[in-house]
Amino acid sequence: MDAISSETVNFIEADILMGGTKSGLHDVPIMAHPPDNSSDISFAEWIEIASEAETSKGLKLDFKDIESVEPCLRKLQEIKKNSDREIWLNADILIGPGSPKRPAVDRARFLALAGASPLKHTLSIGWTTGAASAGYSWRNVLEMLAVIEKIPESTAITFPVRLSKLSFYPLAVLIGSEKNYSLTVWSSLEDSPSYLELIRLYRAFPGRVFLDLPVSQQAEFERELMSVENVPCPRIAAPQADTKIRVFPYTIVSEGAGEITLKSDRPCTFRWDRIDENVRVEGHQENSGPKPLTEFRLRVEGTGRIAFYPTH
Repeated sequence: MDAISSETVNFIEADILMGGTKSGLHDVPIMAHPPDNSSDISFAEWIEIASEAETSKGLKLDFKDIESVEPCLRKLQEIKKNSDREIWLNADILIGPGSPKRPAVDRARFLALAGASPLKHTLSIGWTTGAASAGYSWRNVLEMLAVIEKIPESTAITFPVRLSKLSFYPLAVLIGSEKNYSLTVWSSLEDSPSYLELIRLYRAFPGRVFLDLPVSQQAEFERELMSVENVPCPRIAAPQADTKIRVFPYTIVSEGAGEITLKSDRPCTFRWDRIDENVRVEGHQENSGPKPLTEFRLRVEGTGRIAFYPTH
């Protein structure tokens, strides 16, 4: 409970799963992190204490299984003091970079329960991650965009992302697609992160990149931020395409040979990245000529997906 009284903490985070307590409760939401399935305090006991405290700190509820979600949301509704408090409902719902494991939280059920709750909240939905060095890919981002396509546009969403796996362009396109989207960058003490991609995202999207870092890494990031001045921070523009090939936001799905003309409402630099291996693209990856253009032509062969994004 030290976080409740801390002056440097804005949110109180709770790891929640179904289990038992040392006082003899069974099959109730408890405060624990896998693989533990027992705790000295239940969620119901914890939220009563947190709600009675004289604090306006937000609550981030990190669900480690789907069974704990519904009873926790019911308990939150019972406590009137939480009606004006900022509440984040967090879960890993997709397989992410370097991770061999499937999410423990069922995606469809979690989104349905959160969507049906009358509580004012922010959705915090992310990916599982592993120790491998892979970063967030276009495939990861496109899977997330497909998931949130069915969520009402008015919903505030933050995407928890691991500092050591940040990749600017895919994540910039993700949060750039809606003004009420943000990133929450987290890390662990075992990670050895680089801060360059975080600095680029932090400067490109002021007020929309939140930090949940260990104290030592937070201090290191702040030092890096002050010392690094000229970091390129491209802006993501909304693209249009004049082509017979099927086009989705920021993605081309090629079903054979064809020429693509990408257009922007103002001069900019276009970039593209191949998502699927069996699609071929003829043309420079970036039209980095002497001046920005409003059109950029590519020739595509094969069947597969290409991510494209104008940058200012």
